[in-house]
Amino acid sequence: MPDYTTSIEVKRYNRSGLSVSQDVIIKERPITLFVNGRELAVVVCSPVYLKELAVGFLFSEGFFQGKEDLRTVIVDEKEGVIRVEAEDWIPSDENLRKRYVTTCSGRGKTTLYLVDDVLKIKPTDSSLVLSIEEILYLSGEIEKNTIVFRSTGGTHGVSLCTSKEVICTFEDIGRHNAVDKMVGHCLLNGISMDDKVIVFSGRISSEIIIKIARIKSPMIISRGAPTDMALGIAKQLGITVIGFARPDKFNIYSNDQRITIGKSN
Repeated sequence: MPDYTTSIEVKRYNRSGLSVSQDVIIKERPITLFVNGRELAVVVCSPVYLKELAVGFLFSEGFFQGKEDLRTVIVDEKEGVIRVEAEDWIPSDENLRKRYVTTCSGRGKTTLYLVDDVLKIKPTDSSLVLSIEEILYLSGEIEKNTIVFRSTGGTHGVSLCTSKEVICTFEDIGRHNAVDKMVGHCLLNGISMDDKVIVFSGRISSEIIIKIARIKSPMIISRGAPTDMALGIAKQLGITVIGFARPDKFNIYSNDQRITIGKSN
């Protein structure tokens, strides 16, 4: 497994008193992203799968359409820099405004998830259908696969799944970063995402839905809650949103035509 963590000495208190022991904590680093020699963003993240992060971030934010737009992606972990060379990339001055992307929620007013961007994304026309049993199964699988969270409590996780199995799982201190790493991995390895389910550990906000819409995934299942803006966009773009998912229950918030009572084929 990549080096997500470090170990430190801590003092623990319980009713028996104080004791000294080692604790495993998650690493956090700022990574500067350059595209064609120009600084685009500083992303605060778990410093692993950085190539996937860069590719997924650029795709999810609408800077390019696919792997064919990339020439090279060079990661310098020691310097905390990713340098991307892209074909015919001529962004506007607004898009080149330096961003500081935090690990928490929104990405500031330069984030590309406004109404104008929603209008540019076509609604999904996927015929994907899942049974209740399959949704319950997948919601339990993300708990098993987020290994770093189990040891640190410090990451969000996202899995790309079919109705029957988990294809890949990525973790990061940031919700957005975890999704971007998954997207980047799939783009770099030729894995289709438009007929897959996204299983997620965190809150479903509008920018998460925009990322899901860009990869044309028709369904997201999350342990967290959705926001009202996220649901408005999901309904407009035909995305099924399931929240508060546990191995024995969940809430359906939008486009419930993809969920059947019996087993799907």
